[in-house]
Formats: sequence, structure tokens, C-alpha cells
Amino acid sequence: MLGNRRARTPLDGRDFQKRLARVTASSWLMATTPDRAWEQSRPAWPVKAGNWFMNRLIDTVPHDPQLYTAFSGLFHMTAGPLTLADPRLLSRVLIGPRPGGSPRTATA
Repeated sequence: MLGNRRARTPLDGRDFQKRLARVTASSWLMATTPDRAWEQSRPAWPVKAGNWFMNRLIDTVPHDPQLYTAFSGLFHMTAGPLTLADPRLLSRVLIGPRPGGSPRTATA
């Protein structure tokens, strides 16, 4: 009986739930990938790669102002995950933090 009722607001109904799932999918993936490393079975290589990247990102963010700004936008959901796909930022994560902990200077 209730399943046949029309949605009363834009926040009700399947369409809203589908849009919400699409918008939050990348955030959920980023938040839950580290948890998969604790599964009883051996984690698949995408999980291992995701964990390695996130660990390297977390280690590098404090030493790089531009990377910090991009990660902050991603963390606060004001920017999408493709923000980190910028080759300049991606290379900084792959290379990792600078030895000695000296921060990178912000460059344009």
C-alpha cells in the first residue's frame, strides 16, 4: 500500500536515492577501501594498490601545500576524486614525501 504512494518531496523516492548513491560513490569507496585490507581473505591487488596510494598520499600531504589543498577539497567533498589525477599532483604522491621533511614550495 505505501509502496504505491507518490513521492511528496524531491528528497523522497528512488530517483533521489539513485542520484545520492551516484554522488557519494567515490567518497564511500575512498572511505571503505582501507577497511578491506583487514578482511580474513587475502586482499585483491586493487585493494592493495588503493591502500598503498592512500598511505603514500597521507604521508605526502603534510609536506606539499598544493597537494594539501587538493586533498582538503577531496576530504571535505568540495572537489571530486579526479582532482588528484592532475599529473603534477599524482607524481608528487607517487614520488612520496621529500627526505628530511622539508616542505615543497608552492609553485604555479
